[in-house]
Amino acid sequence: MIAQLTGALSWQDTYCIVECGGVGYAVFMNARTWRTFGTEGTVYIHTHIKEEEFSLYGFSSLEDKKLFLMLMQTQGVGPKTALAITEAEPRDILGAIKNGDVSFFTAFPRVGKKVAQKIIIELRGKLEKGSMLDLAPMDPKKQEAFDALIALGFEEGAVRQSLSLTEAENQTTQELIKSTMKALSSRKVA
Repeated sequence: MIAQLTGALSWQDTYCIVECGGVGYAVFMNARTWRTFGTEGTVYIHTHIKEEEFSLYGFSSLEDKKLFLMLMQTQGVGPKTALAITEAEPRDILGAIKNGDVSFFTAFPRVGKKVAQKIIIELRGKLEKGSMLDLAPMDPKKQEAFDALIALGFEEGAVRQSLSLTEAENQTTQELIKSTMKALSSRKVA
């Protein structure tokens, strides 16, 4: 199973080609994900195998991939529907789940009222149990550091991952930016 691909990225009609080791992988991803990448990057992959179909779905962060997989656990939600839903920001999806907002989900293709209700009921339970807490919005210091690092041109997925591993409590926003930049720079050199 393929977990991630790193390489040159080029957009086609409905998918992205990730060139890795001389091989081009066709990876389905939504526009929100595509916008986070430049011409190169690391794409987190979900390998979907069904009967004779083998498909790759790509994400800029592990959090987005986890949300996609949780949506797919809902009966009636396949990979294309889950990918369409994850076009929305994770905080908006989590807010719709918390608030029981059926209309939020029915705005997406292939999501009717019954499927929307199933998503809310099933994922609200997981949200209450805490299994989706790492998808919750970042604390204000991390969000400020995240925004600054993205403005400096760092890849969104790498920044999000690096910040998720960083303890922000005893650091100022400036220290958080410096330590994350150092971690990101050492990743590029290695």
